[in-house]
Amino acid sequence: MNQPPIYLIVTWKVKQGQVGTVIKHLQEMVPKTRAEAGNLFYTLHQGKDDDHTIALYEGYKDEAALQAHRDADYFKEIVLGKIVPLLESREVLLAHPL
Repeated sequence: MNQPPIYLIVTWKVKQGQVGTVIKHLQEMVPKTRAEAGNLFYTLHQGKDDDHTIALYEGYKDEAALQAHRDADYFKEIVLGKIVPLLESREVLLAHPL
């Protein structure tokens, strides 16, 4: 059975004075994530009126591809190890097409 793609809408509130560092780390994630076999897209956005809000819009061909992304050493090192400690809050919405 074919699994539908899965999308993530991720919103981060970055701690004061850390936006530049978070963006630098995210720019390191972009080529690595886009090179994953199961990645459909990986886009970064910054709040127009609040530059401490970062939004990521990600697409994966299925749940297994998302899990492979989360299991990648660079995800653990960069996102969990370097970025998450610089965040005030983190929200992740998992979505599927209607």
